[in-house]
Amino acid sequence: AGAALGADFVRIAEQRLQLARAQGKVLDELSALARSDASLGSHCARLRTRLLEIEVLYALCEQHNLHLPALAVLAVAAPYQQYTERVEGHLDALLHRALASGWAIACETLVELRALFCSPSSGESYIFRLDRICAALERDRAAARDGTAADAVELLGAGVAPAVPWEA
Repeated sequence: AGAALGADFVRIAEQRLQLARAQGKVLDELSALARSDASLGSHCARLRTRLLEIEVLYALCEQHNLHLPALAVLAVAAPYQQYTERVEGHLDALLHRALASGWAIACETLVELRALFCSPSSGESYIFRLDRICAALERDRAAARDGTAADAVELLGAGVAPAVPWEA
């Protein structure tokens, strides 16, 4: 019974650490926005004094359009509840904004997403799945811009095979 209690303690500590890291990302982004809004800055300072619940963190992300931190919060929540539509919405928003700045920025965004959310063993994760990334690129008509979805997969690394073929 003692070993199980110890394992539960370690699991809870790891979950809290993941939540604290996600909270740090959210509050760092909010602090950057607070440079032009003093009331938001004081709010951020108060929020740093305690660990927030997942729902509160996600609501802050939604309120301030913080797509990358929102994905970090959703990744923490994944073992309990998966929000596929929300993940896809945030990926769409991130990639749309990146594509508006050009294909090179979109590729940098994809590399950043892979580094943040990709499992080294499988090459994918709950957040970073190639079929999801491809669908987001296709929804934004990436092929009609400077590159194609296949270019993105090449950039993301050989050895990562898409779940569906690229060519029809």
